[in-house]
Amino acid sequence: MPHCAPTYAEALSLCIVAGIGSNRSQDHPYHRAGTSALELLARRRLGMHAHFLTLREPQGVVGDGGEEDRTAFRMQHDGEVDVRASYCLLAPCFLLGLLGDEGGGGETEGTDDGAVGTDAGRAGRSPMASPAAIHHISACQTFEEGFGAEPNNEAHGGYTFCALGALPLLGAADAFDAGALAGWLARRQPG
Repeated sequence: MPHCAPTYAEALSLCIVAGIGSNRSQDHPYHRAGTSALELLARRRLGMHAHFLTLREPQGVVGDGGEEDRTAFRMQHDGEVDVRASYCLLAPCFLLGLLGDEGGGGETEGTDDGAVGTDAGRAGRSPMASPAAIHHISACQTFEEGFGAEPNNEAHGGYTFCALGALPLLGAADAFDAGALAGWLARRQPG
């Protein structure tokens, strides 16, 4: 069963290999591996995006215009819904240019120069990068001032990392109370 944590690790590993080797001369020992990784990412990116879209989980109320108040993501079908999934899905989409406006390309397989994550003819924002996704991640900031797995959960360092990683990918680095979070982080330091 596909799970977004190993998919995240696989996509980021391939991006690293592609970055190391694909832009090197053909004599470079990593050129072939980098080119192969880049080609694999280009072939799989839209299928990965389509699968990620099936992991969206509406939360909260539906507004007057029919839009969701918050959108979370599942780690896998019938799996847990938490902020880890948001980060594990959004990071590969950002690197592969699948989020839209700020996050890179729309619905093409690549560009003339072989880059996977850019696209001159952008098709707009992906549904994954909706304001409802930003609202859900922001709602995970707890009364303790860190981030929990879901709204109203206990704050945790791992979930805080995921929330802080996901929000900038959506162009929403200011969508939380940074001052409060700084206090929570400071209180976690050994003294």
